[in-house]
Amino acid sequence: MSSKIFSFISTAHLAFEQLLGTRTDVYVDLANVSSLADFVLVRPDGSLVTVFSLRGVFSIRASDDFEYYLDRLSEFFSSYEAKPGHEMQFVFRRDKAGLGQVIDEIFQPARSSIERMGLDWGWILDSRKEVLQKFCAVEDVWLVFETNLSWMNKESQKRALEQIREHMKGKIFASGCIADIESARMVFERHVAAVTAIRTELAALGMMIEALDARRALWHMRREIDPALTGKDWAARLLDDTVAIRTPPRTLTVREQAKALLPPSIARQIMPRPARHTPRVEFVRIGDRVYAPVIVTLPPITVQTFSEFLSIVINMDSSIPFRISFRIRGGGLGFFGLKKTLSSLFSFASRDLRYI
Repeated sequence: MSSKIFSFISTAHLAFEQLLGTRTDVYVDLANVSSLADFVLVRPDGSLVTVFSLRGVFSIRASDDFEYYLDRLSEFFSSYEAKPGHEMQFVFRRDKAGLGQVIDEIFQPARSSIERMGLDWGWILDSRKEVLQKFCAVEDVWLVFETNLSWMNKESQKRALEQIREHMKGKIFASGCIADIESARMVFERHVAAVTAIRTELAALGMMIEALDARRALWHMRREIDPALTGKDWAARLLDDTVAIRTPPRTLTVREQAKALLPPSIARQIMPRPARHTPRVEFVRIGDRVYAPVIVTLPPITVQTFSEFLSIVINMDSSIPFRISFRIRGGGLGFFGLKKTLSSLFSFASRDLRYI
């Protein structure tokens, strides 16, 4: 009886922490890697996620060509975002402080060749590194594409969720092992078709795009959160990995012993240590970095290009690393219809709500 009470209290405490977001791992909504494709990550609700790396373009476009490619991209992605079922997230990262390590990695073959030939030319590479650090920075762009159950009608969604719950009932872990469910297979086929179309369309426009396999994607996620604890050789431990057998304590229940044999959750691997408060409540510290998150929910009155916005941010202080994320949800018209209804209901609180 006491064990049941303790289990209930622990479950309630965990749910309360997730509700308030007091633990860092609750912000990572990933369960496992799909067993059908190595570039697909699975969320606990059955949604599928693929991370693309955009490494640049093969040629520079003129202003007229840029408008053409922009219209073509807008037309292409609107077919996925006009209706529910897909979400996209564009992430841009700029870090000037980490440039030295990247330059050293690029120059390492040249340094090895110089050492083998016994030449005293290392100062040339050092001089070039010093010049590059003045004018360059590390920049990365990722596209995160998600396919969820919202493209189905309400009856199909309800049936799919019931199938997932029934399939996971009694399972020790809630991983991505739902490939044998009919609704999950439908979502997977839809997701893979969209991933293939995105890769083909962007490559046809001259972009260097790559769908990252799950381990590389998880490595990038962890490096963005805690780079000090993310070495080049770090790799996530997944459920299908071969690990050394360890004997769990006998004081644990059978279910807890089975969990002790499994690798840590993806959330705890991506966020290896907790976040700390700072004297300023709007800042948070993870390791030796202080993050100042800012959320913008309303679009600007005057639309500007990303290059103009980037130049403003860089001119403030180019030495401070930053990351920008743009999230686009499918079925936007329905979402704005709901916001319009809510703003009308609560218009008595403030007249500014009518403009949301």
